[in-house]
Amino acid sequence: MTFRQFYQKNDFSKINKAVFFYLLFFLSKTVKNYDDFVKNIESDIDFNFEIFKKHIQEYLKNKSLSHIIKRIKFLNIELDIFPNILSPRDETENLVQDLIELFKKDDFFKKKRKIRVIDVCCGSGNIGLSLKKNIDCEVDCLDIEQNAIKNTKHNAKLNNLRIKTILTDCTDFSSYKKKYDILVCNPPYVFEKDFDISLLENEDKKCFIDKKGDFFIYKFLISNYKIIMNKKSLMVFEIGINMEDELEKYLLSFKTKFNFYFKKDLSQITRVLYVWSKGSNLEI
Repeated sequence: MTFRQFYQKNDFSKINKAVFFYLLFFLSKTVKNYDDFVKNIESDIDFNFEIFKKHIQEYLKNKSLSHIIKRIKFLNIELDIFPNILSPRDETENLVQDLIELFKKDDFFKKKRKIRVIDVCCGSGNIGLSLKKNIDCEVDCLDIEQNAIKNTKHNAKLNNLRIKTILTDCTDFSSYKKKYDILVCNPPYVFEKDFDISLLENEDKKCFIDKKGDFFIYKFLISNYKIIMNKKSLMVFEIGINMEDELEKYLLSFKTKFNFYFKKDLSQITRVLYVWSKGSNLEI
C-alpha cells in the first residue's frame, strides 16, 4: 500500500485530518511532515497499518493522543507522558507561549542577570521545561508525586535540559530554599462536585481534583508571596471555569499589595491568573 492509497483508504468523517497526520508522522520512519508526505506519496508505507488502525480505534474511544502514543509535542519540546500523569492541554501551551512573549518584551525581565523559575505541580514538567528551552532561566520543578518527578526528570533528559526537581508538598516552606522571579502553577483545580467521571478514561482522578478545596493552593501561594518570591516578580496560575470571582475577592482582600489580571481563552473563558507585586512595573 502506498502513502496515497493509505490516505485514500481513511474515512475522515470519523477523525479529522490533523489527527490522521499526527499519527502518520509519529509512526512513519521517513514521513515526518507534510512535505515528506508529498515527496513520498507513491512510496509504500513504512509502518504497520494494523497499529495505525488500533490507535484510531483508541482515539475514537476518547483516549487522548498523548496517552495513545505516549509522546507529544509541547511548543518546541517533546514529552513522554507517564501513566496517571496529566496530559498537557492546549490552554496550558497558550499560557506558556504568552509568558515567553512577556519575557521577551518586558524590560523588567531583561534587566535580570538570571531569571529563577519554579514550576509548582509540575506533572510531566511541560511548563518548566518549555520555559527552560525558550528563555534564559534557572528552573526548579516541584511536585508531591514521585511519578511526576520521575516523568519530569525523564523529559528533561529527553530534551537535553538541565533543571532541578523537588519532591514535596508545595505548602512545605522548606521547599523554597531560594526566592523566585516567576512562579507558574497548574494545580488540580476541579471541585469534587464538578468532576466529570469520563476524564478517568486515561488519567488519575488526583490529576484533577482539588482535595483541600476552598482554592487552597492558590491562596497559600499568594498569601506567602513574600516568602517564596523576589520583591519584583510574577505568579501565573491556570484556573478552572467559574473560579475568577472567588480569586478576585481574595486578591482584593490584600488591598494594595498586588496587581492582578485575569486572561480569557479563545472561547472567552477565564483560564489564567497573573499576580505580581506592586512596583514590579510589569505590563501584562
